[in-house]
Parts: sequence; C-alpha cells; structure tokens
Amino acid sequence: MQKNRGLATLLITSLLLVASLLVVLGSYKGLFYQVKRAQNEVQARKDHWAAEGGLECVYTKAKQLNAVPASVSDCKNLLNLDSLSIVGGTPNVIHSKSGYLTLKKAFVSPIVSSTGAIRSKSDLVINGAYTSSPDPGKSLGSNLWECTSVRYFNHFYALSYNTYHPHQAVKPYATFPDSDPPNQQKCATSNYSFGVTDLADTAEDYKKDTYMDPFRDVFNVPRDEWFSVMSDKTIFGYVPYTLNDETLTKVEDLGSPTFNTQCAEEIKKNIEQGKDVIWVYGGCDINDDGFDKISTAINTHLSSGIILVVHNGILSVRGSHSFNGMLYHFVSKEFKDIDDKPLDFSGWEQTGNDVDLDGVINTLSSTGVVAMPKAKIGYFQFGAFNPSGGYVMDAPGTYAVFNAALSFSYNRDVIEGPSKKFKVVKWYRGSWHDL
Repeated sequence: MQKNRGLATLLITSLLLVASLLVVLGSYKGLFYQVKRAQNEVQARKDHWAAEGGLECVYTKAKQLNAVPASVSDCKNLLNLDSLSIVGGTPNVIHSKSGYLTLKKAFVSPIVSSTGAIRSKSDLVINGAYTSSPDPGKSLGSNLWECTSVRYFNHFYALSYNTYHPHQAVKPYATFPDSDPPNQQKCATSNYSFGVTDLADTAEDYKKDTYMDPFRDVFNVPRDEWFSVMSDKTIFGYVPYTLNDETLTKVEDLGSPTFNTQCAEEIKKNIEQGKDVIWVYGGCDINDDGFDKISTAINTHLSSGIILVVHNGILSVRGSHSFNGMLYHFVSKEFKDIDDKPLDFSGWEQTGNDVDLDGVINTLSSTGVVAMPKAKIGYFQFGAFNPSGGYVMDAPGTYAVFNAALSFSYNRDVIEGPSKKFKVVKWYRGSWHDL
C-alpha cells in the first residue's frame, strides 16, 4: 500500500514537471516568435530607411547636377543597398532595393528636346543672307560638334545659308572647349553649310523639325500650360506694368491683348525691380533708343541677361543693337478664331517699321518669293539687331520677317541665370507621398 502511494506521488510529480516543461517550452516559443518578429520589424525599418536614403541620395545628385546622374554607384555603396538604378523617361524613376524591400519614386529633369540658335514654329523669311554662329549641340569627339543654326517648323527662306565653325566665333558658352590650334572646335561635315543658296542643299545645321516644342525647351512644361508658368509673380515681371499688381488665377484675368505703347519703358521698369524674365502681353515695338535703355538697366541691375516673351501681339524691332537676352515671340491657342486659325495681328501702324514692312511685303510678293498677308506677320525686324541668347519664334501659322541680312552671334551664357528658374530637377508629383 505504501509502495503504491509513493509510485502515485512520483507519477503525479512527473506529470506536473512535464506539464510545467510544456508550459515553459510554449512560453519560450511565443517569446522566441515575439523576439524574431521584433527583429524582422527592426530589419524591415532599416531596409525601408536605407532604400529611402537611396532615393534621396540619387535625387540630391540630380539636383546638384541639374540633370540625370550618369552613375549612382556611390549612393548604392554608401548605403550598402542591394540595387539602385534610374529608369530614364518622362518622368525618370529611381528604384532602390534593400533586403526584400524595393521603393521607387519619380523625378523630372530639365528637358531640352531641340537645339538651335534660332528655333521657329513661325514661317521664317530673311530678306538677305543669313550667317550665324551655331548652337554647338552634342560633342561628336575629335573636336567635332553636332551644330545647329536654325531649327524650323514649316517654311524658311533666306538669300543664302551660312554657319560659322565654333572656333570662328565667340564661345557659345563659358565651359565650351578652347580652340587653340591644332584643337580647333568645328562643326561636323554633316552639320555645316556655308555659301549655300538653296535650303534643300544645306546640311543638318538647318533642320526641319515638325515635332519641336520650344516652349517646353525653355520653360520645362508643354506650351498648353503656359499660364501656369507666366502667372508665377515670384519669377516674372509684366507688361502692361499694371499686371504686376493684379491677381492672376485664370487666363481670363489677363483680358484681351492690346498694343503696349510704352513697351520698352515698362520692360526697363521691370528690370529695375530685379526681374530677368519679362512677359509682355500684347504688342510691342522696340527701337535703338528703347534697347539702349533696356541694356543700361540690365547692366546696372542684373548679373546676366533676360528672357523677353512677347505674347499674342506683334513684336516690332528696329535698330542694330546687341541685346543680352533671348527674344521669344509666342502665340497661344487662345489667339484663335472659331475656325481654329490664328487671329489677325493689329498695331503695325503704331510702329516705326510700318512703312518698311509694307515695302518688304510688296517686294517679296511681286518677285514671287513669298506672299505674306500683313495681318499674319507677327514679328518684323529692321536692322542688324542681335539677341545673343537666341531667337524663339513660337507662333505657328504666322510669319517672322527679317528685312536685312542677318549675322547672328549666339551665346547661351547670357540667359543662364533666368533659365535656371525653369530648368530644375524636381520630384514628380503623385509618384510617392507629396509633401
């Protein structure tokens, strides 16, 4: 009896020990799971912040370069990432992987789809020879360049077509290579024309481009979004000058464009306020005296040149002044009739070019060169005026007429300052969380 009682006690004790052991093992397993889960969450957060760091590192490089980086290996190695890459496009997409986690985010970079000392969607008519230092474009190696003098959309006429080699003119920009012999910088044969009298015989320095979007090239957005650009008062000064004090929330706030009788004076006034991008709404006439005042204001108040936009009105230029800036003539889709054709221009009778314009129209029409209705001429230049930052004639269906031989010297450095306001790298809205 005593022996059975001891066996029962031992059995019960053993069962209690086994039960306790099972409870302990169960608790340990739960604790192990919790520890493992906590470790995984810590690692997941580490992977997340490492991958996000990769995104930010690449974006910072792009901001510093103001372009898509050629290599991101330094960012990858710095953060010990499994992979880090950029898929180029519009927009560009950064992929950053750490462990099992991949993050991606998109950014837009400065867009330049076309080059050219003159870019024109207007029909170009030069009543004389055209000679230009080119936009050198891309380097092709061996001191050769993919030069472009004129990029035109539809019609282009001149008496002759001539392009200088880069070594024959001032540098197109400060960092352009020197041309000390024997390393003279030249246009490639495929991109060089001189003494050519028929446009069809020119090389690729004169390019017909029906896909160009000069507005995007200059302002980094499509031309249909022009109002979102010009309404930024932190960047632009305006003519009429009264627009500087008005609230611009929609296109209708601008009213109908009219001829600005004090255009040059009001451009100067904006420059004196530190504005290097000026939007003229309506017609504008500038002569030598006006450019003297504008140039004095630029030299006194700015560190570089200006971008001057004349929108939905005529632009009349008279004189032989060298102008530190880009001249941009722009006609937007709102300047159309019910048949979707550009409205007729008015205001030429208020310019100093009116009589000469009539003479050019009669001469070129009577000789069969080109028939130009006066109401469709948006730009007219008399004299050897030279905007060293380039011409952009963005007025499809209209004519840009130069009543003189044009010898044009191009230097993009003069618009580097104002261009940086638009040519910036930025996150693509909606590609991740927007701040």
